[in-house]
Amino acid sequence: MIRILLLLLLLAQPALAQDPTPLRRVHPDPPLAIRAERGLDGIVDEILRLWPESSRDVAEGLALDDPAPVEIGVLTSDTWKRWARGLLPEWGVGFANWPAGPIAIDAGRAVRDPVRFPGILKHEISHVYLGQRLNGHRPPTWFVEGVAQVQAGEWNFNDTIGLVQVASVSALPPLSLLHARFPTGGRAAELSYRVSRQAVGEIDRIGRDNGGWRAMLD
Repeated sequence: MIRILLLLLLLAQPALAQDPTPLRRVHPDPPLAIRAERGLDGIVDEILRLWPESSRDVAEGLALDDPAPVEIGVLTSDTWKRWARGLLPEWGVGFANWPAGPIAIDAGRAVRDPVRFPGILKHEISHVYLGQRLNGHRPPTWFVEGVAQVQAGEWNFNDTIGLVQVASVSALPPLSLLHARFPTGGRAAELSYRVSRQAVGEIDRIGRDNGGWRAMLD
């Protein structure tokens, strides 16, 4: 929480520069406000391009009517490294503070991986919209992360095979250990996300006739 406050202060207060005003852009429907460090116009434009379809898809998947405004902060990679060290997975590109945001984006990594960025953005939108859908009530982290991966389409056959291969030679982390904060590095972090996605997928498969994981939101 302290780091989220620092992020907001960074983007809101005048910097020690001649032109202190960060880039500010908005989108009316669903409501979005973007604040970015200077020089990041390109990724801001890309977020605005992706936002209408991505946000509506996520909201529809969660049965969330009239989403509340979302704020996204776009940071340079240098700022991101200072802010996110030890808080996020080593490969992290985005982060959403539970339950209402803001979302933070590492502009440098986002630009270097444009194919993955639409899914990353949907993943972070899912966190914030799920928080809205549940009125701030926090489910286990494995459920939050699993739902976000499902909504972002961050899973393929190779991921399934990889999880099976790991399970054949070592123990997977049990869901009981994935209720709170995930590991931030290495194989442990990767497996935490994979197991979470698999668990939500299994809920969907087993309970499809009763609404799958979406039925758990009510």
